[in-house]
Amino acid sequence: MFKTTLLGRLGEDAREVQTSNGSSFISMRVASNERINKENVTTWVTVNANSERYKNLLPHLKKGSAVFVTGSLRSTIYTAKDGTPGIDHKVSADSIEFANLGGGQGENSANGANGDTNASAPSKDAKIAEMSATVKPSKSKAAPAPQVAEKEDDLPF
Repeated sequence: MFKTTLLGRLGEDAREVQTSNGSSFISMRVASNERINKENVTTWVTVNANSERYKNLLPHLKKGSAVFVTGSLRSTIYTAKDGTPGIDHKVSADSIEFANLGGGQGENSANGANGDTNASAPSKDAKIAEMSATVKPSKSKAAPAPQVAEKEDDLPF
């Protein structure tokens, strides 16, 4: 299993997906741009997250929002309809945070998507703090660290 960290923008609004067994998850497409050999390259990653844990964030995960995601990476090779090979990257999210990349649209731009500076609206930091307070940590317990018997060694330090 590979652990990865992503920093990018949502290519579309996140959505909740219902499975056939009645459970649900949140799915979103995240794009990250980088410059390779003087050429701009965009990498797309599908991020899936626990619906119960991140349901409160769903209304705020809008197209253009900058996010910072950590989780497990799975990549598969496929052949497109036109015969060209491709790689599908999927991340099962352990954590999702809003990022401030500046200059974008959505929740993370300095003045909002339309440039308003409405003083009566809650600040971006207040919204993020409110959302973070409603996200409950995972209840899974980590296994205790194994006990290691101390041995005397011949290292000089």
